[in-house]
Amino acid sequence: MTTPGTANCVRCFLDPAYQRNRNGLLLSKARFLFIAAFREWFSPHLFAELRGCSDEQGQSPFWDALGHHFFDIRSPMPTG
Repeated sequence: MTTPGTANCVRCFLDPAYQRNRNGLLLSKARFLFIAAFREWFSPHLFAELRGCSDEQGQSPFWDALGHHFFDIRSPMPTG
């Protein structure tokens, strides 16, 4: 998603071989620390996309329960 005047922090996918020892959390925090260290490189507004969960059919329980009430589409397709 692109929003004019915002910096976008999009989803980050970590190779399954590295999904242990809280590596994903470390990577996530490092991205925000980088933004904090170099504020002048980024918009004052940050759009952070949060990755949700989906079942084997690609359906999102959160989207099915809430999101579809606001947008006239089925579960959004993953982009990564």
